Amino acid sequence: MPELLLRKTLHKLGVRFRVASRKVPGKPDISIVKYKLAIFVDGDFWHGNEHKLRGLSRLEDPFPTNSGFWCRKILGNIERDQRVNQCLVDEGWTVIRIWASTILLNPDEPAQSIQKALMKLKSINVSDANLKDHSS
Repeated sequence: MPELLLRKTLHKLGVRFRVASRKVPGKPDISIVKYKLAIFVDGDFWHGNEHKLRGLSRLEDPFPTNSGFWCRKILGNIERDQRVNQCLVDEGWTVIRIWASTILLNPDEPAQSIQKALMKLKSINVSDANLKDHSS
């Protein structure tokens, strides 16, 4: 649901993208391959933000039972997110991660942030093209 809401908002802003492209490491929720922009919508529960939303101090606090299992699962997701981020950055990508709860509160805010990042990447791309033209 949050991913769809963000995609609709981006589309209204004129941003065109790919959804869950398997060609991009980590299979981001939204990607703009031409500008190497990868966007992930992270669910608060599965990516370790739920306890903060609920005003709890520790990751373990939302789990009355089997907290060890859930914490290992969520910490594993966080570690994988970090590995994927690093892999993408190493390949020259810009990575944006957005909490699902942020999108649900106000989808315009993250969509505008993405649009600004895209405009910056486009201007860098144009500058690079101009440098190549002048070096020929």
